[in-house]
Amino acid sequence: MNSIKHFFLGLLALMAGLSSCTDLTGTFEDFQGDGEITYSGKIDSLVIKEGLNKIQVEGFLYYAGTAKEAVIQWEDQQKIVSLDGYSKNDRLAVLVDNLKEGLYVFKVFTLDKDKNRSVISTLQANVYGEKFIAAQNPVSYTATFTERNTVEIEWADIPKLSKAVLEYTDNQDNLQQIDILPENAKTVIYKFKPGTSLKITTYVKPSEKALEYIPLKPEYYKLPDELYDPEMIDRRLFKNMAMASDAKQNHGGVVENMWDGNDETYMHTTDNLGVPCHITLDTGEENYLTEGKITMRSIFIWCPSQFQIWGLPDVEDINAHEPSVKDDFNNKDAWETESKAKGWINLTEDGNQSYAVREANNRIATFKLNGTKKVRYIRYRAIKVWEREADTNKIMEGYGAYFCTSELYLYRGI
Repeated sequence: MNSIKHFFLGLLALMAGLSSCTDLTGTFEDFQGDGEITYSGKIDSLVIKEGLNKIQVEGFLYYAGTAKEAVIQWEDQQKIVSLDGYSKNDRLAVLVDNLKEGLYVFKVFTLDKDKNRSVISTLQANVYGEKFIAAQNPVSYTATFTERNTVEIEWADIPKLSKAVLEYTDNQDNLQQIDILPENAKTVIYKFKPGTSLKITTYVKPSEKALEYIPLKPEYYKLPDELYDPEMIDRRLFKNMAMASDAKQNHGGVVENMWDGNDETYMHTTDNLGVPCHITLDTGEENYLTEGKITMRSIFIWCPSQFQIWGLPDVEDINAHEPSVKDDFNNKDAWETESKAKGWINLTEDGNQSYAVREANNRIATFKLNGTKKVRYIRYRAIKVWEREADTNKIMEGYGAYFCTSELYLYRGI
């Protein structure tokens, strides 16, 4: 009896199981609709970078091989981007701009050629605007106009995700821009156009992975209308260093003639030395040199058409700062590179050119100097000189046989 009872119970369980399988199959078929679902390839490792009234969606196309379009949806809007021309190794970057400030939810997916859709990725992102800007603080600074005709700016601690951008007009009417980063403590502005303004704009990055630095409202520092008149340094303190690398003199043209106050005497290098070459003098004290002037002998042949003024601070042993290469035509670039490495500063370097110019028919030449560092020792270096072409008697620039100058004056900001 028991065995018959067990048989009937098993039969009933089997029939119930078959009935359940039939119901499950029906449910699965309802889910499938007309067949299995086909998905488009998906964009991998999606991120959103946040910016000012904009965001940028980025992701890799490793697995998006069948995808033809990328779709970004938010609120009641969407942006569709063609994926033609992309490869699986590319990183997609789609900019969505003209957004109002606020928190957004973005849905990102792809479509293949048959409009099959990928699995949807949902991401949140902030869009920044005027409220964010109003809540930020500009970088703090103290600006001082010095007697060296420079503006020195001392920066307070600049936050890690901030920077400042300075814009000003220089004395050649060129617009200059300087980026100030968190590690900067001091900035010196020189050779600016008097009467103009220094524009200081703070930029803030909302997060390490944000799309961009966002500018705050700029501030303006009024640059002085007039500069301090430079003061000529005392030429009675000048001394010829007569260093081994200096040009030798001849024809009565000793170096000391350049500060004897007599325009008819002059420094004259030895026969057929040529240029570049230089002479070194000790000015007697450290100064911020801002200007210079040279006068020439009445016959301007062999006087410089292009020249440089180099400076060195008050050092213990000047010989330790000597370049190892000779200052001549064949080594002129190497000499400059090594001079800078040895601590010499090209005071005639202003970003546009690295030498001063003297016209052929001008006996007096004045020039600006880069007075950002104190110097004591000076090197007066001829780059090119005026010479007379033997056959035509034509005056021309060249690397001639000699280098002459009557007087040299140097000025500092007072």
